[in-house]
Parts: sequence; C-alpha cells; structure tokens
Amino acid sequence: MGNQNRTTASSFNDGLCTIWDSMDGEAPAKVYENLRYREEIVGAVRYFAAKQAQVRLSRSISIPMVQGINAGQFVEIRQAGKPLLYQIEQAQHMRGDDPAHPGCPYIKLSLAALSMAQEAGWYGGI
Repeated sequence: MGNQNRTTASSFNDGLCTIWDSMDGEAPAKVYENLRYREEIVGAVRYFAAKQAQVRLSRSISIPMVQGINAGQFVEIRQAGKPLLYQIEQAQHMRGDDPAHPGCPYIKLSLAALSMAQEAGWYGGI
C-alpha cells in the first residue's frame, strides 16, 4: 500500500479512506488502504458544472499526494461503522494552499455517491 507524506498527515485528519480500482467484469482491487483525508466544501461552481454534465457530486475530499489515483476509481469511507462508497468523478492535483504546510502537494477528489443497486453490485464483486 502507498506511503503518506508525514509532513502533511496532520492536515488530513478527518478520517481514513480506502481507494479501490475496479475494471469491468473483474473483482475490485485495493489501491490504497487507511489513507488519511480532509473534508472539502463542494462549491456552487463545481456543483452546478457537474450537474450540467448529469453528475451529482455528493462529497469532496483531499488526500495526500500519492501515485495512481484517477477518475473512475472508488473511495470507501466508513462513517459510524457503515461503509459509504463513492466514485471519483475528478482527481485534481493541487499545490498546497494549507497555511500549516504551504506548498505541499495533495489531490482533491470530487465524489459521486453510488445508488444502492450500484453499491450492492459493486460489493458483490469483492
């Protein structure tokens, strides 16, 4: 599994997530496990641009800069012991705007929640 940059770990303290890769017809494979994340605000511009593209963004998070994160992969976040599954709609490579760690790179992920049927089918592949 991927390593995290210790310099930026303190700014990604909202929880842990798992990144999955799923190819059509194949079982999902873990890309990263227990990766720290920070909650972000889904701004109006981003929300309505996604809505025009018929994508419903439900969450935005940032993670430390790691290799191999792309749109189309999946993010699993546990809340109150329940796994929530999202598809990555956009992965933006950013350069540190965190005042505590200026210049440290990170990835901002725009996430769309899966429907219950999609989620059931996806977890059936594991």
